[in-house]
Amino acid sequence: MKKITFFICFAFISLLLNAQTEVNNNWKNQINPIFQGLNKNLVPHKVLLDYAMEFTNVPAYNGTLTDSTYVDTNVLGNIYKTLFMGKVTTSTQYFPRLEDIASNWVTQRQNYNQTDKSTIVLTGLYYKYATLNPNALSTNKITVSNNKYYDKYVNGVWQTPYLNKQTVAFASPINTYNKRNFGVVLPQNLLLSNSSNTMQNIQVNFNDGSGYKTLTIGQKIYANYTQNGTYDWTFKTTLTNGSVLYSRTKIKIDAPETNNDNQYRTTNYDNNIFISGPNSSFPFWANGAVLRIDYAPSHNGQLTKPLIVAEGFDAGSILTPEIEGGDTTLYGENNFLQSLENSGPELLTLLNGSTQEYDIVYIDWQNGTNSIQHNSEVLKNVLAWVNSNKVGSEPNVLLGQSMGGIVGRYTLANMEADGETHDVRLFVAHDSPMQG
Repeated sequence: MKKITFFICFAFISLLLNAQTEVNNNWKNQINPIFQGLNKNLVPHKVLLDYAMEFTNVPAYNGTLTDSTYVDTNVLGNIYKTLFMGKVTTSTQYFPRLEDIASNWVTQRQNYNQTDKSTIVLTGLYYKYATLNPNALSTNKITVSNNKYYDKYVNGVWQTPYLNKQTVAFASPINTYNKRNFGVVLPQNLLLSNSSNTMQNIQVNFNDGSGYKTLTIGQKIYANYTQNGTYDWTFKTTLTNGSVLYSRTKIKIDAPETNNDNQYRTTNYDNNIFISGPNSSFPFWANGAVLRIDYAPSHNGQLTKPLIVAEGFDAGSILTPEIEGGDTTLYGENNFLQSLENSGPELLTLLNGSTQEYDIVYIDWQNGTNSIQHNSEVLKNVLAWVNSNKVGSEPNVLLGQSMGGIVGRYTLANMEADGETHDVRLFVAHDSPMQG
């Protein structure tokens, strides 16, 4: 479990910290002397943009929509990193570590998608910060000497050299989703702000025809699309002073289309079969597999002539827990059934369309990065389920793709050595690194 958690967190930390190597002592050593003459306690909101290394143009994300201010995870991360570096205090009350944000996002996404992979978990931010007024020097509100800033006092009265600014942004962890109807939620620990008490409400328009919906913290709302396409999500944040701020992101909806040529082909993921794994202490998302079955037209929805496909290494099963099937699965763009279009006519005839002879039983590992030994135990359970549920005496064909080929070979060898029945007449390893 620790390895899995580390792997996931590392991936998302990398996503949010993709410029971390630039954040080093060189910047601190250069910038601190310039600002050391200022009383940091007088900086509004304790964040000064001029003090920060800027990873993006934060002032552009000020609540006004433009064609160049769409937000995704990279943009949101860059806004946050810039503000974090602009802190003029050591306090982290309103600025959790990026590692903690990434960990919280991973945990929330897994929790909301354990059994029903149909929830997108958002992250959002709203911060107030300060910038030096460009006219501060000419209006005698700040002093510059030897390339250093100093506060200005007139008759003992401090002259304010700062302007108050604000920024708002919301992002989805994914840019493409393979469902048209799903929930969206913004958990409390993923709303990052130093002024959350001034946020009266948040609304979002999914551009699905239903208009703005109130996004209550920690409560799911739903998006419902009738067709695939790329949609703008517009977030509307109303502050307690009555002002309204906007943020916008994009998402591509790419759900499997209905296939009218095969009435028994599953066109969605509602009727999947869960096969348990060997370790009951694992969380649901890291244990076992889901079977997705594409029945041959002539078999009337009965498992008669199984072709069992063990998928390969699939990091998407844990890195994108809201996406059904992870990076590779049975249906959809660039997945198994579509890949058949690139095969020879003989294989295409056997596995697709009205001439399909085999019932395809696709194994989607719950954790496509798990150990060979773990997924081997899962494969044993799959074989047992297939042998118990198929009609007739047709033996199985097992196809292992990449890592799935290693799992298949390891499993069959162990079962035969232990005298267990697998009823596999043909095993095919496709692009499997048998030599390591």
